[in-house]
Amino acid sequence: MNTENVKEKIERIKILSTLFLKDNIKVFIKDIYHSYYFGNIVLINDDSIIIKCFSPPNRSGKEFTIYWANILDLKKYEELK
Repeated sequence: MNTENVKEKIERIKILSTLFLKDNIKVFIKDIYHSYYFGNIVLINDDSIIIKCFSPPNRSGKEFTIYWANILDLKKYEELK
């Protein structure tokens, strides 16, 4: 992935994060280390996002800072039925 594509991806993720924060939508994030985060966005910074997790159990109730460049996937959290 070239530098321009990475910058564009980060900008798309920032815009999506801003919408999710504004509407208080729960999110799912997968990072480059294959860690998964399920929770609410607390804060959006220039270089990172802070999320308060509700799952998995070992992360529940804790806040994590994830750098934009480390995010592989960010989407609206949907419960399985």
